[in-house]
Amino acid sequence: MVIDAEQDDLNKALKLCEKALQQENKKKEIPEILIEPILSLPCFEVWLLLHFRFSDQPFVNFASLLPELHLNIPNYQKNDPGIFLKVGGGEGLQRALTNTVRLRNALKQKGAGNPSTEMDKIVEAMIAIQT
Repeated sequence: MVIDAEQDDLNKALKLCEKALQQENKKKEIPEILIEPILSLPCFEVWLLLHFRFSDQPFVNFASLLPELHLNIPNYQKNDPGIFLKVGGGEGLQRALTNTVRLRNALKQKGAGNPSTEMDKIVEAMIAIQT
């Protein structure tokens, strides 16, 4: 489950999603599924920005990050089906994976948490499935 951490009540949203899924699974007699939230702070677009360059600049919300993203994707819109190519395809993806690790290390040294993304976890899992 991918979630923007700038959401008003993040904990409530996580609990609602998990509860609804587990209730539906019980009805269908499906075993419980562990849900690992994939958070981006303040928003998913941190992951997109990392496809172009490293940045550990904190952002208040999506609106504060958008001008930085527009430097690379001038007409960016959420839910763009062509976003993978706009962020550089496979080369951009590799940059984002590298920059995410670098960002995690930089934030750890600073004792900070903004910006951050865990999108690399999904990508790494998908790569592992393909191999």
